[in-house]
Amino acid sequence: MTLGRHPNTTEGTVNTEVCYNTGAVGGAGCKEAQVVNCGSHYLYHLRPTGANYGLCVKSSTDSMCNNYQELGEAWRSTEYSATKTNTDTAVESGWYRFTTGLGRMAFHCPASGHGGGNYPSYAASIEEIPPVDAGVVSFTISWSTTSSCTYASRTGYVKNCGEYPVYWLPKQTTGGTTYNTEADSCSEDQYTVLNDARRLAWKPTTDAQTDYTLQQGWFRITNGLNKINEECTPTNYGGTLYPGWMDGGHPDAGILSILPKLWATVP
Repeated sequence: MTLGRHPNTTEGTVNTEVCYNTGAVGGAGCKEAQVVNCGSHYLYHLRPTGANYGLCVKSSTDSMCNNYQELGEAWRSTEYSATKTNTDTAVESGWYRFTTGLGRMAFHCPASGHGGGNYPSYAASIEEIPPVDAGVVSFTISWSTTSSCTYASRTGYVKNCGEYPVYWLPKQTTGGTTYNTEADSCSEDQYTVLNDARRLAWKPTTDAQTDYTLQQGWFRITNGLNKINEECTPTNYGGTLYPGWMDGGHPDAGILSILPKLWATVP
């Protein structure tokens, strides 16, 4: 018979079992062992195991909040597109903290060719960081391409440490895949300013312009009421033939990125 717990100092050496989870139906395989409480530490008498077996050491449920590696390269931003030569095949499985951008993975599918490599990653199966008391939460990490938001998918884990989240990231073997952080879009180096006077919604168009040449990215409006119009604008206003407006309203400060609909007035 085994004690079923760690002994106190007066119980001497006691019999126990060390069990191994093999994933097989019917439970774990166990081996006889002995344990003694030496006051300041425990000693274990162990027997040899087969290949692929190993002991786990008990740790606090938030130990990963103090034992992680940092990923802080600027190119990990989901908006970074200057180079596409990076890959994270050298990143070993373990706990990591992002220290650039918003300090967390994106919850939306990033554009391929961004994030320093060809295939940027995001947290595909969750829409927010779990609460602190949720413990370690599993989620799906996906990588995007020009044609798919699920070029590849793996299981990862996230823990909310209060001031920041940490992620358990699996080792990747596919070249061009990267681990990425949500860009801080409000940072001045992340957006382009639009301040053309012609864009005012109720200004009749005298010299029609087009936004055909605008590249995908973040933009800040710095004239008028400093935001895209939220109601249908007649044709031939706003400096163009078919003026655009945003349906759904603007979010409050601190709200995560939303996906509004942009419309154009066509006669």
